[in-house]
Amino acid sequence: MLWNYLIVLSLGILLGWRVSRFFAQLTTTLNSTDKTPNPSPSASPAPSTLSSASPSPSASPPPTSSSPTTSVSPAPLASPDLALQLTADMAHQLGQYKAGFLARTSHELRSPLNRVMSLQQLILADLCDDAEEEREFTRQAYEAAQELLKLLDQTTNISKLSHGTIPLQMVPLSLLDMLAELDMQTRLHAQNRNLRLSIDLPDDDIMVMADLPCLRQVLINLVTTPIYLMQEGKVTVTHTIDTATKMAKICIEDERPASSWSEPVDLLQTDLLQADLPQTDPAQLEKQANEQTNSPSSSVWGLSLITTTQLMQLMHGTLDILETPVATPESKTRIQCSLPLTDGE
Repeated sequence: MLWNYLIVLSLGILLGWRVSRFFAQLTTTLNSTDKTPNPSPSASPAPSTLSSASPSPSASPPPTSSSPTTSVSPAPLASPDLALQLTADMAHQLGQYKAGFLARTSHELRSPLNRVMSLQQLILADLCDDAEEEREFTRQAYEAAQELLKLLDQTTNISKLSHGTIPLQMVPLSLLDMLAELDMQTRLHAQNRNLRLSIDLPDDDIMVMADLPCLRQVLINLVTTPIYLMQEGKVTVTHTIDTATKMAKICIEDERPASSWSEPVDLLQTDLLQADLPQTDPAQLEKQANEQTNSPSSSVWGLSLITTTQLMQLMHGTLDILETPVATPESKTRIQCSLPLTDGE
């Protein structure tokens, strides 16, 4: 399934590149033909007049008669040229977006796969102290494989939603019911990690247009991510209603720096290069397995942010990281998802 998905994405990227090249060549051709009609009206009658009368007196009148046509002809071509250029730019941007999505997805899938391989290498190299430790490594490898399967399911669902295989059911949903359900599903998890969770419940008459399974997954992703990654602190969920834009804005704030949501490109490339190098030293194998087991993996949460962004766009909403104080101990992460209100709101 993964290979089929990657092949489809690769074909989409190749198709977008070929379309952009085609429109670029077409634009260049139209620009060159746009310049050629100027001399053609005056040059076409020139051979006939020159064959009957040798000097240039007969060649001078045609430019005056053809000058109005040359000044009018380029005007209609300006609008198609602009439309073609915009289409080519959109195709190029679509290709870049698909390439970036493929790179991020490949990076997130590689992390749990690398954990599985490292733990299996420990077992195959007979580095386990006893049978109990070998069973523990096997259990951890199985959990990493389940994590990989979860990532694959997320990317597959996003692909199906984008292509219309799974149609969205955009219906009015009560914001109160959605946030109350979110509180019920995440509060126990926060208490188990000694974190404080505060969810501000709205009035019962606020309705948003969204798909129920997608909105449920978006809210759970945004709240469980800081709960999973934070060691201490508080997670706060608030809401505001923007009557001007007719949008309901849900803000999730936690006590982490905003840089925790970023994806540095140089770090991404470094991780990819290091993951391709197999570890053969037993000491390095054991150290790598311990680090990947004891530290929480951010692969699920990195891809869940990508998934959340895609789902919000499909539901005609937005996902934004709000500005926070920089370089202060009190700096927090504030991420906001905006959903359209129903027509009655």
